[in-house]
Amino acid sequence: MKLVAAIIAAGALLTGLATTLFGNHPYTITAYFLSAEGLTPQNDVVINGSRVGKVVSVGIAPDAGPSLGGAQVVLEVDGRAAPLHRGTRATVRPKGLLGNPFVELTPGSPGSEVIASGGTLPLQDTASPVDLDQVMDLFDPQTRARIQTLTREGGASLANRGSDLNTFLAALPAIMQDTAAVTGKIAQQDQQLSALDVEFDRIAQMMVSEDQAFRRDLSNGASLLDVTAAHEAKLKAELVYADNVLAQLAAGLKGHERDLNQMLRAMPSLLDELQALSDHSATSLAVLDPCMADIVQTLAEMRSAQAYRDATGNLLRVHPYIFTGTEPVNPARLACSGGQ
Repeated sequence: MKLVAAIIAAGALLTGLATTLFGNHPYTITAYFLSAEGLTPQNDVVINGSRVGKVVSVGIAPDAGPSLGGAQVVLEVDGRAAPLHRGTRATVRPKGLLGNPFVELTPGSPGSEVIASGGTLPLQDTASPVDLDQVMDLFDPQTRARIQTLTREGGASLANRGSDLNTFLAALPAIMQDTAAVTGKIAQQDQQLSALDVEFDRIAQMMVSEDQAFRRDLSNGASLLDVTAAHEAKLKAELVYADNVLAQLAAGLKGHERDLNQMLRAMPSLLDELQALSDHSATSLAVLDPCMADIVQTLAEMRSAQAYRDATGNLLRVHPYIFTGTEPVNPARLACSGGQ
């Protein structure tokens, strides 16, 4: 209880001291702005929407001062809002489209250093509003004319549609939530997207490494096309000849398709028969082979019945050999005469 009473007493003492210090002596600070256009003495100084003071004077800051030629504004703050602390920010704001501008103060942390009366707010702790005319001056006359047209057309399109605009503004938070959900999903897929980027980079590197091979293939393809073009006439003649031959073959086979079909069906068995004949004829051909010269000569002489003569001039020559069937056959007696 004694501690609480002491704290209350200290608070009352500080309050009385502040009243004594600032009640009869106004608390002022000097704020430096890049621009204070439109700001005049007696304009309001506001904290959290409440008027706590006024603008005392507005002038040009000296070139050697902290504003480097900007605006120097002296503010007077009521005792109930004083003193201010370091970290306080001052912003020049317009009061509507036609109202006088005012200075809005955003107090710094109570634990920060106290700004004594007559102290300053440096340039980094102030902000000036951007005038619409200054923005328009950034554009060329043609662009400014188009912006003016767009503004007029926008006003005409919104005429008597305030309720629709209000409905849209009421739905805007939900739209923003949906948009945030979508962007959140995209953010969750960031790793997959990054992996795809890495894969695309790898493919691009592979394509670059294969560039020489691609160039060589293209060169070979161009050479092949050149050779083909050089022999175009010959290739054309070959194709025409092939077309004629195929046409003749088609004409020759026309009407014999059935016979050709039957022949193709019989071909396997015919090949088997020919193979069997070749196997059985091998022995006979081996026996006849030594006598081929006599056979050829005999056939040549038998072209005419009068052409065959032996050494004595006889037409025929017969060598009878009688076999009983039991005597051994002497191969030498059966040897071919060699054409004699």
